[in-house]
Formats: sequence, C-alpha cells, structure tokens
Amino acid sequence: MILLFLSVVFFSINNILWSYFATFNNSLLLISRRAIFTSLFYILVCSLTLGSSLQTNPFEILKIVSICILGFSGLLLLVKGFSKGTIFEYSIYSLLLTYFFAFSQSKNANSLFWISLILISVGFLYFFWYQTTFSKSKGIQLSGHIYFLSAHICFGAATILQFQILQLNHYPSLFIAAIQEICILILANIMVLFLSKHKEKKVENNLKTWHYFVFALPICFAIFFGLEGLKKTSPFDGSLIGLYTPIVTVIIGSLFKVNQFDLKSFVGLVTMTIGILLLYL
Repeated sequence: MILLFLSVVFFSINNILWSYFATFNNSLLLISRRAIFTSLFYILVCSLTLGSSLQTNPFEILKIVSICILGFSGLLLLVKGFSKGTIFEYSIYSLLLTYFFAFSQSKNANSLFWISLILISVGFLYFFWYQTTFSKSKGIQLSGHIYFLSAHICFGAATILQFQILQLNHYPSLFIAAIQEICILILANIMVLFLSKHKEKKVENNLKTWHYFVFALPICFAIFFGLEGLKKTSPFDGSLIGLYTPIVTVIIGSLFKVNQFDLKSFVGLVTMTIGILLLYL
C-alpha cells in the first residue's frame, strides 16, 4: 500500500507540471517529447539492473504493447475530456471504476467492506463537489462525459491486463514500464507527424530540453511505484488508493498557487480517509 501512496504523490506532482506546461504547449507534443526522456531513463536503469539475462515471450510482449495502446488511448481521451468537462465529472468515473473492481472481488466482501466503500465515496464526491461548486464551472457537456467514460474504460482494461502480466512474475516492473514508454514514444510521434501533415502546420513547443527532463522524472517514479504496488495488491486497491491522486494534486497545486484549495472541502478528505482506515485496519 505504501508503494501505491508513493505512486499517488508522484502522479500528483506530474499533474501539476502537466497543468503548467500544457497551458502554453501542444499536449500531444508534450507526451511525445517527454516519452523520449522516460524511455531513456527506463532503458538505462534496465541495462544497469537487469543486464542481458532477461528471457522474453513474444505473446507476453504483445500483451504489454496492447496495454500501452489502451493506456495511450485513455490518456488522449482524458485530455480531450478535460477540455469539455470538469474535475468533478472526472471524479465520478474514477469512482465508478473503483466500484467495478469492487464488485469483481465482492465474493470475499462483507458488510463492513461496503459501508467503508460508501463512506469513501461520500467523502470523495463531497471534496470535488465542493471544489467544483466554488470554482468557475464549464457547465455540463455530454461530450465530456463520453470522453471521461471512454478514458476510464481504457484505463480499467489496461489495469486488468497489467495485473495479469505482473502476477506471472516473468518480467520486472522496470522492464514493463520501459516497453510501455517506448511504445508511447512511437505512437505519440506518429500522431504528431500525422497531425502536422494533416493540418499543414508544424506542431511547435516552447520548452527547453531540461524542462522535459524535469517533466519526465515524476512520471517515471509514479509508473514504477504504481506497477510495484499493483503487483503486491490488486486492481481494486490500485484504483481505490488512486482516488487520492486528484485530491493530492489539488492540495499540492494550492501550495504553488496553481489552483485554490478550500478548507471546507477538507471534510470530504477526512471522511474518505476514515473509510480507507475502516476498510484496511
């Protein structure tokens, strides 16, 4: 669980950097350029720690590639969703994904499990209801819901496939992360080239090399800790603890004046945490 919480922290830092850099730069280009550094990081670490002793299976590598395609598709849909909807709408689908995983393992669930989950849900939704209510709203758009729902379907399927691969214990998390980032690098650059040619306008950016290096570090740690945490727990645990990611993002963002955190929404965070403690302790 500690690994999952570490993943939440680094994903939250990544989200803050993303919100800053994406304001002035093309999102797809950010993904493609950042993937250069994340790929190099994982390749270097894998070379130093794994060496050449790793045995690979083509079918399993293909499965890892399919995970990457799903994750990449989910990311693109998520970016599009945030251009149409709000973080509260996003939070609803994150919670629905958690319930999906909860029902999938409900054979071992008792009444305390569901009471705790309801308490977590109330706290989580209250937090974002309050944050959204007292901030400028974009209004409800059907397209935003469609994008968020589609993104979470991709993320859910990718999580299940990741869990299956990790349980086989054939490949270290570092190797899986390296394959995923290399695939993202390839896919993102193909899309950048296609869109540049289609629009007859070069996709540009305003960032320097060191910006991408700083941007890549948090997501590298987030992915690694997330995979290691998922390996030792379950998709439900990963999804449940992942609910803290947007909350921690808001809190960290408020410290750097990126967004505003209203103390009254803190009630939701406390309620959610009580539910987590009931569930696990």
